[in-house]
Amino acid sequence: MDVTTIKECKPLVRDADSAMNSDYSRNVNLRPQLPYSYLFRLLALILVLLGLCGIFVTNSNLYIVDSTQIEERDYLDVKLSCPTTNKKSSNDKDGFMGEFYNETNVEFDLAIGFEEIDEEQLKNKKYDGWSRTYNTRKKIFYEFKSTYFKSLQSGDSIFESGCGIGLNLLMTVEILKETANVDNLKVYGIEYIPASVREANNVLSQLLPKKGSELASPICRGDATDLNFVPSDSFDIAFTGYIDPIQDPLDLKKSLGRKITWHDLCKEENVPTEAGTLDQAAVEEWYAKWVSELVRITKPGKVIIVEEVSVPTCQNLNDWGGVSKQWWDLAISKYNWDVDVESLHLVDAAAERYHVYLKKNQKI
Repeated sequence: MDVTTIKECKPLVRDADSAMNSDYSRNVNLRPQLPYSYLFRLLALILVLLGLCGIFVTNSNLYIVDSTQIEERDYLDVKLSCPTTNKKSSNDKDGFMGEFYNETNVEFDLAIGFEEIDEEQLKNKKYDGWSRTYNTRKKIFYEFKSTYFKSLQSGDSIFESGCGIGLNLLMTVEILKETANVDNLKVYGIEYIPASVREANNVLSQLLPKKGSELASPICRGDATDLNFVPSDSFDIAFTGYIDPIQDPLDLKKSLGRKITWHDLCKEENVPTEAGTLDQAAVEEWYAKWVSELVRITKPGKVIIVEEVSVPTCQNLNDWGGVSKQWWDLAISKYNWDVDVESLHLVDAAAERYHVYLKKNQKI
């Protein structure tokens, strides 16, 4: 969303029954019980235990299987079980979020019907509250995404929190295919607005295969600050295209009996009022919850990205309000994020916004 627009925000083995139903004693009596059979059973048990420990004998030397190989296998094929109910997000005041997005995505209503999508027509429309089309925004983001998402390799997984109708995910996949020939990406995401969830599933399920990648699990409806249904340490990159601003955390509109203006939060540029200081603290807590979940669900040693971060309200009176560049160093310590402090990289974007790049710590 461009900062020139009015301040309305942009705004997812055997089962027990077979064992219980078998007649174990009858089956045993049908087998001849040889005296040495117990030795074979004991030997088999020992071999199984050794195998589970990852210990093998080769040329009379013992060696341990690299545990990272086992962990990597465990990361494959993440499947999300979408929540059947969703609590109201703390930044969804008076249904504003849903109303705003449903209005800005009105051109995409046909996508809900799951008919075939005209890709070129889709890319020439504005979406998710942004004032520019997909094609225009792709040109703007081309260098950034090709540089900071380049750790992704074919077959890796990517997750976007707050993915809207899915076009930012599609754009990322498309740019990586064009610049590094990366394909077979496993794509995941969540979105809060129900209509956008439906459209994202339609858009991505149809268009990702054309880029050589796939929607590995349905886009879920969910709150980006509480991804309890998403497993930890799951994705090669977890990112968000924008952290939606929290709506009036102090309930000033109610107490004032009118709409809030920047004068209520700022005495002048860079000088907050008392209410402005409290409002900024609430914004920072909101950001921290969102980023904490991104860090948690990212694999060790892999990448977290936050795009389009706004500076605090009183630093740019024409934007939505976010966090300062200095905040990130402090937040890593304050919220005990499991990230490499040295990996923090802030990349300037347009209109005083910036992008954030982090790497999660490797497991020791």
